[in-house]
Amino acid sequence: RKGRALRIVACKSSPVAVKKQEDDEDPDDIIRRNLFPPVTTEAVDEDGVPLSSYPVIDKCKPNGPEFIALKKAFPGLSIGTYVRFLVARKGNVELASKMLTNHLNWRKENLPIPSNKIDAVLKCLDTGICIPYGRAKDGSPIMVFRGAFYDKKIASPEDYALAFAYAIEETLRNTGELSITVLANARAFDGAPNAPAELAFVKKLISTLSDNFPERLKKTVLFPMPWYARVMKSAVSMFMDPRSMSKIIFSGHDANHRAPEVEKCIDWEQLPEIVGGTNTRLLPSMGYKLRRQLAKKKQ
Repeated sequence: RKGRALRIVACKSSPVAVKKQEDDEDPDDIIRRNLFPPVTTEAVDEDGVPLSSYPVIDKCKPNGPEFIALKKAFPGLSIGTYVRFLVARKGNVELASKMLTNHLNWRKENLPIPSNKIDAVLKCLDTGICIPYGRAKDGSPIMVFRGAFYDKKIASPEDYALAFAYAIEETLRNTGELSITVLANARAFDGAPNAPAELAFVKKLISTLSDNFPERLKKTVLFPMPWYARVMKSAVSMFMDPRSMSKIIFSGHDANHRAPEVEKCIDWEQLPEIVGGTNTRLLPSMGYKLRRQLAKKKQ
């Protein structure tokens, strides 16, 4: 992984390259790539993310002195990783280094999912609590999050947070995007526990994402806004930085039972029917994806 460099993405790949890529991919990834091919002639990083999509923040730019210093301390990582962690610490190399060290230690223990956590993570994913589906108007992949399916009886807040971390990485894989849009659907569902929001879970989820996935969330739209949303927002704001809080959008209903804040960033045809969308494509299963990856490892 050392010596990574910028490259220009070609608009077409050779049939042999495409065939090899498809052999290594999950069917859902192939469908998503064919529906939304990352075609660009911009300068991109090694993950196919256009450099123009990076946050434009002083002291956090690729090849700036802070970037070079962080890269020297942690060689072999992606361009996006250096930029994202610098942004998270406002260009402070020392603080970004501490954060990145903690993240790499966390990652070593948690991703890929370790054998002693696989069963718990699969239980979380099998509930359908998080589903990758469609693209927002800005091109970012959408993650549908259904809090009604959170069930503390089958797994811990730590297990759910790890499951969501896994889902984020898989949702972004091969999309050419730096971050995702989360549609947090707050309504009740038949057959779901539909328990009140648990602050312990919310805190663990936010801390896991803030510490390990900076700049991976482009925006989070909470819809429809429940009665406790304002109280939850106040509680959450105590352990979230202002930049992250600014990415959370609360959306209610208008007179026609539509959600104007959702419609500003997502077309309904990009969402499944279970959350009020009009797309009838089958729901992808993150649990199936993980099982398939584990089965391929054993081959």
